Amino acid sequence: MTVGRDELVGRVDQGTEVTAWITDLAVAGLCSVQAGVCEAALRLTARYTSERSQFNAPIATFQAVAQRMADAYIDTEAVRLTAWQAAWRLDQELPAADALAVAKFWAAHGGQRVVHAAQHLHGGIGVDTDYPVHRCFRWAKALELALGRDHPPPAPRSEAGRRAARTRADGPSDTGGGWGTVASAPDAGVRWCAGGSWW
Repeated sequence: MTVGRDELVGRVDQGTEVTAWITDLAVAGLCSVQAGVCEAALRLTARYTSERSQFNAPIATFQAVAQRMADAYIDTEAVRLTAWQAAWRLDQELPAADALAVAKFWAAHGGQRVVHAAQHLHGGIGVDTDYPVHRCFRWAKALELALGRDHPPPAPRSEAGRRAARTRADGPSDTGGGWGTVASAPDAGVRWCAGGSWW
């Protein structure tokens, strides 16, 4: 296939940068989708817990249910706000690596907490494929896996950060996985890996 100069994205020698830019946009988009999935799960659960009665009262009035819904609301807002922050930084052409890492974390971890809470608060009907809350759960799980559950943090940007990472590598890991190893990539700084978990 022949591609003309006016059909190129970036320059011929700029493939890595273009791919990184597209990946960053995709991550921001997936995080935003997860915010919508969380909101849908929260709305379905709010409606269900308001309509479902036990002991002559809607289960939404029970303290344990209200606390679980409040936690899910906080997680949903965290997913939404971190996704917006990452997207805004990309739009403004500001450095966005840290914002994207935070958004990915919240989309993966917070998103799963929200859909698990939704499914639990629905009780047995939460796993029924005829009821729509299962779609939120499946979609959130797919997004979690697409984004990656455990993310390596951004490389330390300062000499003090590099020293701290090296010091961390001198002792046993907190995960019980034995002694860690230090990995270094060009221009990425030092990263710590303990039993498969990146620090």
